[in-house]
Amino acid sequence: MEQPHKPPSYLCSRIILEYINFPTRTSLAQRCPLLVSLHNVVPIKIRNIVLSQTKVVIDDAKYQLSVLLIPKEGEASRYIKLKNKEGGWKNDIDEYGFEKGEFERGQRERDVWRIRMEAMERELEENLRDSNKMFHEILKNRYEREIGPCRLKLEMYQLKEENRPSPYNQYIQLTIDSKYYKKTEYIKYANCMARAMDSVRPKLLGLSFLKDYTIRVDDITVEKDAANALSSISRKINYKEYPVKSITTFDADYDYYAIFENCGIHIICNSRLKFGSLAGRIRFTNCRTHRFTFSEDLHKFVRSVMVYTPIGKHYSIELTLQNPDSLSLIPNSVKGTILVDGNRITCYTVQSLDQRKEINCYYIEKPNDIPDIHVVVHPSGHATRVLM
Repeated sequence: MEQPHKPPSYLCSRIILEYINFPTRTSLAQRCPLLVSLHNVVPIKIRNIVLSQTKVVIDDAKYQLSVLLIPKEGEASRYIKLKNKEGGWKNDIDEYGFEKGEFERGQRERDVWRIRMEAMERELEENLRDSNKMFHEILKNRYEREIGPCRLKLEMYQLKEENRPSPYNQYIQLTIDSKYYKKTEYIKYANCMARAMDSVRPKLLGLSFLKDYTIRVDDITVEKDAANALSSISRKINYKEYPVKSITTFDADYDYYAIFENCGIHIICNSRLKFGSLAGRIRFTNCRTHRFTFSEDLHKFVRSVMVYTPIGKHYSIELTLQNPDSLSLIPNSVKGTILVDGNRITCYTVQSLDQRKEINCYYIEKPNDIPDIHVVVHPSGHATRVLM
């Protein structure tokens, strides 16, 4: 007779693992040695990864680092209690609570802090006088979020200027937040959350025992200054057999990252126009260029694409305030037409006869959406010239 609690077979366990979400599966592999060999070889499917210097999001699980200030003696102020309760400081701070460069700016900003604090304190007093006592704590907490930072900076500025010790200890808080649970852990702070996350990230992703090219990922977002984070995990992602559908970055310096070569689209946010990426399809959103210099920036971009970019590359630039007429001003361009999604539309073509390629630039207006300028590298003769 079959045992009612017999463990699942190797084959059954392998199938089950494929349907367990990544954070749970990694946790199981770390706690159950018998699952490690399976975890190493069974492909892992992740819908979405978000990487930053102090945060990792894997599907529905968020891992966030922050800094807390804990008094060495006595009770914390109302502001410190509120700040710690709301997750602490998301950026690196020194033992006095100043972010990088903030103390140096304090010499000219102290009066601003004091004026703002005193104005908010007067406003709070008036509101307390005119309101029901049952709402006083709510009002005090609301105003403390405005008054507290100014008061803390003024107090800490004086201590630091006089070279007196800080009354606070610092701790890094790791918050693990998912659909199923929330957990916090604390370690002593060492002045750099990015370095702390560099040591935490491999543990979150199980990189120490996971074989290379095992993870399949649909979408990746890399926040500003987090390129190293992408580099540290990309060797575990099977992007050659299962290309990433989209990678969103907040800068454009990804010229030599192989993971972009096969991805569906590289979306670049808040960046200058820059051709450097191995992706075949690149989209610029919230492009960091002024409307009055856009034409010049576009012309420089087209020249760079002509020299350095292979046939098949397709760029699109989200237009906000830019003028689509800037296409007609591209130097050495010839007006023509091109077939796009079954429709023949106007384009402006720049040819390079020695490289046997041409750059076709065209404008697509989308109903209820932001229009795009497209810059595409084709073999020579792809577009049809319009006889003037």
